Amino acid sequence: MFFKPFSLLQRGLKALLVCGLCACARLLARLSIRLYVRAC
Repeated sequence: MFFKPFSLLQRGLKALLVCGLCACARLLARLSIRLYVRAC
C-alpha cells in the first residue's frame, strides 16, 4: 500500500518528462525549419 502512490508518482513524473522532451523537440524542429527556410 505504501509503494503504490510512489510508483504512480514516479510514472506521472516520467510521463511529464517525456511530454516536456517532446514539446522541446517540436519547438526546436519548428525553429530549425524556420531558420532553414530563411537561409534558403
